[in-house]
Amino acid sequence: MTSDQDAPDISLLLDAAIEQVNDRDTISCTKAFAIAQTAGVSAEDVGRLCHQRKIKILNCQLGCF
Repeated sequence: MTSDQDAPDISLLLDAAIEQVNDRDTISCTKAFAIAQTAGVSAEDVGRLCHQRKIKILNCQLGCF
């Protein structure tokens, strides 16, 4: 288990992922799950942050977002 100091900041990861796509108002479901895994948080946490930032999650195959 990592300490909070070692855990990546979910906001920074999301910002970095959004910078890599053309449309900054959307992110793929695959990328959202990858961010969650890298940050060590739930997909729900990433979804909540995207919702707060008005970022739409596209191509969700599981209906999570």
